[in-house]
Amino acid sequence: MTFRPLPGLTIACGIALVILLGLGGWQVQRAQWKGDLLANIRAAQAETPVPFATLLPITTPEDVRFQPVLMRGQVAAAPLRLFSVVDGTVGHRLLVPVITEAQSASVLVDLGFVPQGTDLEALGIKPQQSLGVVGQIRTFDEGAQGRPDNAPEDNQWYWRDRTAMAQDLGMPLATVIVEATQPVIPGVAPAPLTIDSIPNRHVEYAFTWFALAVVMMGVYLGLHVRHGRLGRQPGS
Repeated sequence: MTFRPLPGLTIACGIALVILLGLGGWQVQRAQWKGDLLANIRAAQAETPVPFATLLPITTPEDVRFQPVLMRGQVAAAPLRLFSVVDGTVGHRLLVPVITEAQSASVLVDLGFVPQGTDLEALGIKPQQSLGVVGQIRTFDEGAQGRPDNAPEDNQWYWRDRTAMAQDLGMPLATVIVEATQPVIPGVAPAPLTIDSIPNRHVEYAFTWFALAVVMMGVYLGLHVRHGRLGRQPGS
């Protein structure tokens, strides 16, 4: 058996093979991480709803993410509009600060989704309006992560920035958000994060990268056979 590798092609394929295998391995790790994340979310959402006040003070928001809660309070200001797309429809999530007697800071409540162009005044969400909310705990976003800059002056938000939202509302905000899982305001559709809405295709991606590596190596070896650089020696 003889093998006389083509230098340039061998170097290029070697580099590409390392990259493809690395990407495949990274996706396997991501699949394991996503599986653990989904299991944690599923376990948290299966808990019995508890009064929000019993969780206070919340110093580590990540520890109570997706915990079902019950809360009642009064609207402290007009809703903020968070850009969102739900089932292919462009619109906004409506976030309102709600204050209760047990809190020193308002809790931002995600009431749900309305299509773009919805008349917010017609929904009748007004300060001092009493609300009862069945929901789950969510955390604020850690950064823009490629999303557009928020435009508070136009009440147009693209990510949940606790500091900027508190400044815009003129009041302190609690460290977590309560995302409604049942209707609170007529005309506003709850759009809570669920297991089914979280994509988990990392195994498919890993298979794709590994398959590309196999195909590339097949082409590499085939070219060497075609050019007589790989095969049995005459008489062997």
